[in-house]
Amino acid sequence: MILNAFSLEGKVAVVTGCDTGLGQGMALGLAEAGCDIVGINIVEPTETIARVTALGRRFFKPDSRSASNRWYSGITGTGGGGIRSY
Repeated sequence: MILNAFSLEGKVAVVTGCDTGLGQGMALGLAEAGCDIVGINIVEPTETIARVTALGRRFFKPDSRSASNRWYSGITGTGGGGIRSY
């Protein structure tokens, strides 16, 4: 199938605002393509978690907003300069 050429199997995607709307759509689309999801959200994205895991993908949600901030700082700081380059 042509979609296999675009597989994201084994990748991890970071999605913010994944409880509704565009963020939820992105999380679900990426999960369908093979990604595990890191969901950074203020409210508990219960429906999104259920739908992502039903697809056989893992969903990681930092424990609290402060944990999200620490995690984000880690990937944008000197050790994880991927985001800074944009």
